Amino acid sequence: MTAVHTLFGLLLIVIFVFLALWQSLMWKTRIPLRRVRGMLIGLLDLQLLLGVITFITNAKYGWFLIHPIIMISAVVMAHIYTKDNRPVRVQRFAYVGLAVMLVAGALAGGA
Repeated sequence: MTAVHTLFGLLLIVIFVFLALWQSLMWKTRIPLRRVRGMLIGLLDLQLLLGVITFITNAKYGWFLIHPIIMISAVVMAHIYTKDNRPVRVQRFAYVGLAVMLVAGALAGGA
């Protein structure tokens, strides 16, 4: 389960870094991301579930707990700040912030 969680997490990081770059480069136009957002939120939720299962089956403590704290915060941030009713600027900063949080969380988890 740990390998699946790690590989899936790395895939999500690549997707969010690409999306953050795309949002940053397309700053003058509003790009509808409703379907993309829904898919990514679902993938983040699945990754969180895999992480919880991995933590239950292979619990680690100490500094490693920074990883789940950062990642749960990233999932909450994704749910709140990437909604379509948010201003484009807020969504753009949210995608960039999510990419940074996912990279930081992966580094904290030892990926």
